Amino acid sequence: MKEASSFLLLGRWLVLVVIIFLIFIVLIIIILTIFVTTIIIIIIFIIAASFTICLRVIIIIFFILTPFIPREVLLSIIIITTFIILIVIFIIVIVII
Repeated sequence: MKEASSFLLLGRWLVLVVIIFLIFIVLIIIILTIFVTTIIIIIIFIIAASFTICLRVIIIIFFILTPFIPREVLLSIIIITTFIILIVIFIIVIVII
């Protein structure tokens, strides 16, 4: 009889240890998910900031070169460079993720 009760007690402890282990695994997965998504959001914000800086530089160049080059040509150059910058940023984001 003592063997059966000690076996049941051991089984209860084993179940308790397994439940605690599973809770720790779930908590670790949740923490890692939050950490990874935070890093991805920070990277996206950095890329967006660099993109706006590039656009500001392009617009400044546009206003400097306006007297020398026709406006239509400058606008097409700005549109093309903007799309190139966007494509490069998307490639960087895809590589990072």
